Amino acid sequence: MINNRRLLTLLLLIQLICLVILTQSWFQISMEIDRKINILDDFDAIASYPVAMPFSLLSCTAILIAFLLQGLGRRIVLVLLAAISTLSMSFLGVQILSRDISGLDGQLEKLTGIAKTHGVEGLSTQMTFSPWIWLAFAIISSSLSIYLAIRRQDPSSIRQQTKKTDKSAPRSSIELWERQRD
Repeated sequence: MINNRRLLTLLLLIQLICLVILTQSWFQISMEIDRKINILDDFDAIASYPVAMPFSLLSCTAILIAFLLQGLGRRIVLVLLAAISTLSMSFLGVQILSRDISGLDGQLEKLTGIAKTHGVEGLSTQMTFSPWIWLAFAIISSSLSIYLAIRRQDPSSIRQQTKKTDKSAPRSSIELWERQRD
């Protein structure tokens, strides 16, 4: 049976992969000018969705805190992690599926020199494969964090841990003295 530490390590690895994918090119914006297609720029998730990076960093921080805590504290952090993962996956998933690039309006205005209110014609948006890869990893991360939040530790492993600590801990000063002599 896989223990919580290994699952947390796997979850941290998945979150770090998600963090790297956020910095890759997600959208390629091009514009048709005089029957020529000119690529304006490539945009990553950080530029397209400013809330993506804080969500990802908060998830990584929650995982690192979960490594440090045990018991009820760890469970609370894991529940918060599950909520953060699910919220970010849902929010960005909807944005990806609808190809919403409204966060790029200011940058597109600088690139084209045309304000959004005047209307930009001939602008096309191509989505790379990165958002879909991120969404797949985000679903895995969210599922794993929910699993860790609701998972109960096997009672037999708890009993084994307590038995090991009971045998190794001296109960009196005489036992401590006896063990030091051996």
